[in-house]
Amino acid sequence: YPRDTTKAIELYVKSGELGCVEAYEDLGTIYTIGRGGVTINKKKAQYYLELAAMKGNVGARHNLGYWEIQAGNHDRAMKHYMIAAKAGLDMSLESLKDGFKMGYITKDEFADTLRAHQKSTDEMKSDQRDKAARLAFLSGRET
Repeated sequence: YPRDTTKAIELYVKSGELGCVEAYEDLGTIYTIGRGGVTINKKKAQYYLELAAMKGNVGARHNLGYWEIQAGNHDRAMKHYMIAAKAGLDMSLESLKDGFKMGYITKDEFADTLRAHQKSTDEMKSDQRDKAARLAFLSGRET
C-alpha cells in the first residue's frame, strides 16, 4: 500500500486531540527519527513529546530526558527520568543509575526513586493478578 505520510500525521494529531496520548508520543518519535520519510524536526519532536508527557505518557517523559541529555541539561534530564522511573519505567531507572554514577543525582534522590519504582511495579503486578483472578472467576475456573 502506498503511504500517505501527510494524512497519517493528520490522523495522529487528531487522535492526540481526542485524548490518545500514545499518538503524541508516536508523533514525537516520527519527528525524532524521521520515520516514514518525514524530515527530522527536533522542535516538533519535543513539542509532541511534551504534550504526551504532560498527559502522563512515561515513554515520552523518558524521551524528553534523552533530549535534555543531548542538550547538556543533565538536571532537567534527571527530573524527567525520575518521574518516569517512579511511574515504573525500567529504562528510566537505568538512566538514573548512570546519572547517579556520574554525580547528577544524590544518593537520597536515587534511593527515593528506586523505592517509588518498586512500589509502582508491585502495584502493576498486583493489578495484573487481580484481573486474571476476575477473568478466571467469570469463566468459571478456579485460580
